[in-house]
Amino acid sequence: MLHTNGAMSSQSMARIQALEIDNSISIPEAGVTLLKDAPHEIYLYEGTMSHRDICIEINFTEAAETLCISFDLTLENQAFINLITKLVAKVWPLHSHKSVRDKYAPNCHCCLEKQEELRKDTSSHPLSKILLNLEEATHLKLTHSGQFSHSVQEFQYCSQSTHWGIVYLHAGTRQYSIDLTQVYSLHARVDIFKGRPQTVLTGFNAHGHKILELAQEGMSALHQWENELKTATPSR
Repeated sequence: MLHTNGAMSSQSMARIQALEIDNSISIPEAGVTLLKDAPHEIYLYEGTMSHRDICIEINFTEAAETLCISFDLTLENQAFINLITKLVAKVWPLHSHKSVRDKYAPNCHCCLEKQEELRKDTSSHPLSKILLNLEEATHLKLTHSGQFSHSVQEFQYCSQSTHWGIVYLHAGTRQYSIDLTQVYSLHARVDIFKGRPQTVLTGFNAHGHKILELAQEGMSALHQWENELKTATPSR
C-alpha cells in the first residue's frame, strides 16, 4: 500500500520482489519506487491478517507520504526483508508510532472548512462526477507522486464506493482511493503514449503541487471530462 498526498493504492502479491536501482528501491510488480536516502522513519508492527502477518510502515518525515507494506515472514520474502532493514537507523518504541496516512500539507482555515463540507457530500466535486461515469472494465492508469515516492498502477475498473470524502476504486484484489478534499484543481488533456492517444486528468492540491494523474485509453472521455470541469469547481 502506498499513500501519497491523498491518493492511495493497495494490492495483494504472493511474493515481494524489490530491486536496488541507483539511489532508489523499486517494487516492479506493485509499480512503486522510493528513494533510499529520503528522511524517513520505519515502523515494524504486527498485522491484522494472521499471526505471521507483519507490516512495515515508512513515514517520510519531510512530506505527507507513507509507504506501508504487509507481508508474511516466509523465505520467499527474506530478500525484501534484508533490503528494507538496511534502511533502519534507529528503533522507536511502539507507542511513539504516529502514522501520517491522515496528515496532509497544512491549509488555511477557509480550506479546512471546505474540506469538512466535502467530507459530508462529495457530489459537488467534478472528479466525483467523472469517476461516477466510468464504465465497468474501463482500463485506467493511476499515477500518484510525492517528494520521495512514486507509484504507477494500471487496472480494469470494476466498481467504486465513497466514504467521508474518499472515493475507493475497486479492481479485483486491488483497491485505489483518492481523497477528494485534497484535489483542488484539475486539468484534462490528450497525450500520446506508445503511439496511441489517452485522455489524462491531472489533479493538484491547494499548494499547486501535482498529486495524481488518471489516464484512460482513447480520446472519447475528453469532452465529458472537460464539461464536468467547466460546470463544477472543486471547493477552495
